[in-house]
Amino acid sequence: MKKQLIIFFVIINFTLACSKKLPEINNVNLVLAISPETKQSIGDEQNQFSIIASQRFSNDILNDVIVDVYSSEAQKILKSLSLNQVFSPSVNVIVPANSSASKSSLILGYPFGLLNQQAVFGGVITGVSNKEDENLGGLKMSDLTPVHVVSVVDAKTNQLVFIGCEENCSESSVQNILLQIPILGIDPVAGLIYLDMSTLGSQLDIVQKMDPTGKDTGLSHKSSNLVLFDFSLNTLVFDVASVMSIANPEGDTGKVPSEVTITTRWYLKLFSGFNPAFQSREHIKEVGFFTTLRSAKPLITRFSSTNYHSSAIAKYYIKN
Repeated sequence: MKKQLIIFFVIINFTLACSKKLPEINNVNLVLAISPETKQSIGDEQNQFSIIASQRFSNDILNDVIVDVYSSEAQKILKSLSLNQVFSPSVNVIVPANSSASKSSLILGYPFGLLNQQAVFGGVITGVSNKEDENLGGLKMSDLTPVHVVSVVDAKTNQLVFIGCEENCSESSVQNILLQIPILGIDPVAGLIYLDMSTLGSQLDIVQKMDPTGKDTGLSHKSSNLVLFDFSLNTLVFDVASVMSIANPEGDTGKVPSEVTITTRWYLKLFSGFNPAFQSREHIKEVGFFTTLRSAKPLITRFSSTNYHSSAIAKYYIKN
């Protein structure tokens, strides 16, 4: 009898264990470009973004829910958010309006509070629609080296620009414009500027950077759509699907596909506390200083002199 009871309880426990549901994946911040009516807030307790489809965005502009970037109200707001300092593009890139984007292509509402803040930006190719061409398949996992950037409003061009230094950086390096994102509108109530991030498909084309002339891959950019947004661990992730034209090889009979879609996953990690340009310095006998407490060799306690803002002036006070 005792043995039968033990077997009974074992069976009950096993049944209960099997009936438990596996934990569901939290996709609360995942937004896909499925419907032209999509409008969703994503983020956490610190940062809230708005993700909206192109068609819905146009409707909100018409209904005055979002203020058009060319309106006098929007221009006044942009001017108040813009820095006085002038930055030069590292490369003279003209960013055209993405008129070829689909009605469901996603637009990003970027909070005012993230302006002038440090972040880390990078990207990697995660998908290639052509499953047969080995050369195209080899493009997967090609990436853009992550770079530290600061987001700044440029009211003169109606753009959000990301400034930084690409290589051989130091605290005295000139900060150039690395990215230029068109501003489409403003929500003054929610404190958001709406950005067309899909232009990264042509502006930061990883394929083009690897093969500028298109000689090796035969690819040239045609159009881009923003198809996914996600936010987790203080990192904004978005996928840009770029349609690339394939140059027909000599002797092609028309059987080779003329286009391929390449998906690049971009990421923006917010509030990076690490500054790769920061230089540690030992003290000078003639200058007053405070020193670090944990270094094997005492160093001056100091702040970076990298000047991202026109008002950020470093002053050194010397005795006499």
